[in-house]
Amino acid sequence: MDDAGAGCQSPSDESRNSRLFTAGRSSDEKGAGPVMMMVYTAKSLDGWGSPRNILDPHLLRKDVKEMLNFKFSLNFYMFHGGTNFGFMGGSSFLDNYLPIVTSYDYGALLTENGDYTAEYLMYQELFHAPSAVPNFRKPEPRPKATYKPVATAYFMSLWEILPYLEKSIRSPTPVSMEQMSVNQGNGQSYGYILYETIIVSGGLLTSKGHIKDRGQVFLNDKFVGVLDHVNDQLILTKNHGDKDYLTLRILVENQGRLSSGPNINQERKGLTGDIYLDNNPLRKFKIYSLDMQPKFLNRDLPNIWRPALFQPEGPGFFLAILRIGSQPRDTFIKMKGWTKGVIFINGQNLGRYWNMGPQDTLYLPAPWLQSGINEIVVFEEFKSSFIIQFTNSSHLGY
Repeated sequence: MDDAGAGCQSPSDESRNSRLFTAGRSSDEKGAGPVMMMVYTAKSLDGWGSPRNILDPHLLRKDVKEMLNFKFSLNFYMFHGGTNFGFMGGSSFLDNYLPIVTSYDYGALLTENGDYTAEYLMYQELFHAPSAVPNFRKPEPRPKATYKPVATAYFMSLWEILPYLEKSIRSPTPVSMEQMSVNQGNGQSYGYILYETIIVSGGLLTSKGHIKDRGQVFLNDKFVGVLDHVNDQLILTKNHGDKDYLTLRILVENQGRLSSGPNINQERKGLTGDIYLDNNPLRKFKIYSLDMQPKFLNRDLPNIWRPALFQPEGPGFFLAILRIGSQPRDTFIKMKGWTKGVIFINGQNLGRYWNMGPQDTLYLPAPWLQSGINEIVVFEEFKSSFIIQFTNSSHLGY
């Protein structure tokens, strides 16, 4: 569910509500009604690295009562919370680029796993009061499970699997995701993309705003820093004893596409222009498409998985097995001790996690699981943990 509401304002915007109520009163007086509030949001969207947005339920009740007094109709957005599974989390760009979290909670009356919220009960009471419709018996919440933690048994580095991927594309200049000659000529839409070139000296690496959206920079496989929408410069140091030629790699993540605004059709991901070393544009790139579709994960990788004995660091893939002896139930994954990455359950992309929050758990629906063996693959960009934890409740931040 890509972020379709990135441009929506909060209902606490008193000036907006005032204008709408004035319009409602005017329409009612002229007999032009009915008036419809098409997108009534209980809160603003949540972005990675930002505090969780929460509104006072009493304010929401006050707003809705006022709309009902003016004979408004209204559409709750969202009534049932959703999930940005896979790479479907969108983005917003008001003052700064803001990637949206995996949960599409949006202050919905029902959570993404279908549980009732305090707001649901409040509105049920509010709507029941002026009507003759009796309260119906609510179904019981679906049972949820707290599975035992599982350990990641195997690991493979991203660099080790490059020879097994589809043939890299060679280009004299950077090529964006959309311009890649992959997917039957349709380009790449989501995921990551890796740019590799050779340099002979250190210096000031400058992106000049051409990295969309977040690029990890590696020199001879060693992480040296991040370039993104805010940081566009990085010092590369060639140490004594280094080889004459250094391999420079930039792993760029598409963190989410815009859902509204004038720049939708112009938006491109990856390296969207030249990147410079001491003001000289770099040339001769090898480019790898890392869309992480099922075929990407299901390829034959002989002798690449190795025991994860010493808590290796990313970027790389970690494999764990969850065994379920009975009928699977909804659960939530908690990646305590991990840093940033993506989780795959039985080959399906569950979504992104990031320790900067606010979201702390990922909803894992029961239909994604099966009785018996379940394969969990984690793509971790930085520091990993051996353990993947489960809980029976969500934690989306404070």
